[in-house]
Amino acid sequence: MFESISWQEFISTIALLIGGYYVITTLLLYGSEISNIFKQKKLNLTNTHERENQTDSNESIELMGSVKYGGRQSENVPREEKVKQKV
Repeated sequence: MFESISWQEFISTIALLIGGYYVITTLLLYGSEISNIFKQKKLNLTNTHERENQTDSNESIELMGSVKYGGRQSENVPREEKVKQKV
């Protein structure tokens, strides 16, 4: 039936169609997130002020929540002591 096209042309056409489908769906579903990533990089390149720590960054707060630093928690942890008994 399709004797005029080769397998190589068929497979490359299918690969292009599938690749195009994934590119279009990715852009439709995640277009705003992708553009936000590039906008943040552009703003960071124009901003010469370097951050000393991540407390200024909203990226880590959105991902994991804010970090709370407490006192020395290791002092409040009860520990078991091993005692050698004489036999």
